[in-house]
Parts: sequence; structure tokens; C-alpha cells
Amino acid sequence: MKHKVALIQPYFGALPNYFELALQSYGFNSDFDWHIFTDDRSHHEYPSNVFVTHTTLPRLRERFQQHFAFPLALERPYKLCDYKPLYGHLFSEYLQGYDFWGHFDPDIIFGRISRFVPDELYENYDKIFDKGHFALYRNTPEVNLLYRARVPHCVNYKVVLSSRRNWAFDERVDGVNAFFPARNLKIYTPSPIANIYYGDYALRLVGESKSRGSKAASSCFAYERGGIYRHFLEGDQIQREEFMYIHLQKRRMEVLCRDAPSYLIYGNAFRETEPITKRFLGTANRGRILYRHFWRKRKFATNLRTTWRMLVMERDYRQFSVRLMRKIRSMLGLRRESRS
Repeated sequence: MKHKVALIQPYFGALPNYFELALQSYGFNSDFDWHIFTDDRSHHEYPSNVFVTHTTLPRLRERFQQHFAFPLALERPYKLCDYKPLYGHLFSEYLQGYDFWGHFDPDIIFGRISRFVPDELYENYDKIFDKGHFALYRNTPEVNLLYRARVPHCVNYKVVLSSRRNWAFDERVDGVNAFFPARNLKIYTPSPIANIYYGDYALRLVGESKSRGSKAASSCFAYERGGIYRHFLEGDQIQREEFMYIHLQKRRMEVLCRDAPSYLIYGNAFRETEPITKRFLGTANRGRILYRHFWRKRKFATNLRTTWRMLVMERDYRQFSVRLMRKIRSMLGLRRESRS
């Protein structure tokens, strides 16, 4: 790879129990430098291309505050999602000499990134990917300060950073992604990723069918010496497809494998490798009948807390109305699909 890239991840609280496996995937991507800022001082075997700075969220907030004349709202780690597009500016002293920088989440096992991000993308685009859990930005003042742009019908960074609410500034359609075309900057959006939906026991991709005949119904993922693959049944044949990474959002995973260069990922666990046969794929995702019911209850509780915060704590009636109308439109759309 011709271009030098730095990846940044501030994370506060206990790192995921499978963080050693994530670190292993960082090490395989030796052409990237990984910078982690955390208050978790647990011992880990860090690869030579991973650099750790121990700090706290209040200290980081003080550091960020030096760049702004208005008070920042950064009291919860999850609020850092809104700050991701600003990392090129806020961590500029760590990014000297890099052509690109990016942000990433800790609940990801990476495959071979460079296989999916060839030099042509770095040369032709100013931002690569539009997801909050992983994206790359050209390391130039124009791109690093783009978050300050005033674009019609898009959210303003001052409103976002001064609010305790999470705006998803890093990936919403009227957030920072909309600023790039408005300033004649190019963004590459195709995402060759396994973004896993948290509400099903089977490792189903977000937006993928949940029918019995879908790929997810008879499948498993595998980490194979630096690559992420999904094995699945298609008719009577076993097929395999490669992804840049697997994003295990909100999913609790057990680690049932040794620290090895290869392992399987299915059944909410990282498991020892074994022969992948048609019989194996047909039974890998059975069980956990109440799993989806559990996540529905949890989502209901989350929505209830969000409603309480908007109406009682923040009194943000406008945003509550927007969320309510979006939900109504979504429900009406689903009903139309079911009738057609």
C-alpha cells in the first residue's frame, strides 16, 4: 500500500471480552497504525502497530474543549459517535505524516482491509465509506475542518456538540456525509462488510432476509489467517464470500477458542475450527427460540428511556415529533409491503 493511514479509537469502560481477537486482526493489518485512547488498563498483547494512550473521558473532554469557544456536551462515552468526523482536527498531533486517518469501533474483527481498499480509492476519494463504525478521511485541512461547513437542510456542528443527545453526526444522511458533495469532495460509499443485525440469533446482515432459505439461516463466519469469510448453503452447494470486517454490534459473544490464527464465529461465540459441512451449516444457528423476543423487549426499554430523556430531561419536543413521524412512516411502509 502506497498510502500511510492512522486509525483512531477513543473507548472508555471495559473493552470487549474478545478484544484480544480484535487486536490480532489489527496486527494482521500491519500497513495501518491503530491508536487507542482508553481508561481500561487491563493487560493485553498489543501488536507493534497498535499504540495505546491511557486517559479518561473528562480529560479527553478538556482536550477537545480547547478547540471550541462554546461548552461541549461529552458526558457519556456513546456521545463520542458525534465527534468521530472531528478526529482529524482534534487528534491532529497524532496524524502528522499520514495521508489518511479513520475511526473504528471495538466490536469489529477486521479482515484484509487493503484487499478492499486499493490505492485507487485513496487517490480518487476524500472519504472512503460512510459508516460510523469504520471510515477513512483524507488528512488535509479542508477535510479535517469540513465538519464546520454550513450546508442547507443539514445539522450544524455547534448544535450537535453542545447537545447531550446523540445525533449520529458521523453517518446520518443530513450529517457530515452530506457535506462532502456540497463542497465538491468525493465520498466512496459501497461497504463490503458484514454488518450483523443484533436482534437475531443467526448472524444475519442488516437488511438481509430472515427467511428460512436465506444465507443467514444456514451459515457461519470464519476468521482464516487474516481474512473474514462467510460459509453458507446455496441450494446443495457450500459457498464462501469474503468481507472486509464483521461488525458484531450490541452482541454478547463468548470466547471458546484459543488465541489462534483461525476460528469460527457462530452461535454468539468464537469457536474452534472444525470441518464446514452441509450438516454443520444446517444446524449451526438452531436454538435460542426466545432470542428475538429478548431483543424486542430491550429495544422497547431503550425507546422508553429515549422518550423520557427527550420529553422530560431535554424538553426537545421537536426532535421527539421528528422521531415519531419517522416511526409512523416506517410502519406504514411495512404495511404497504405486506399487502403488495
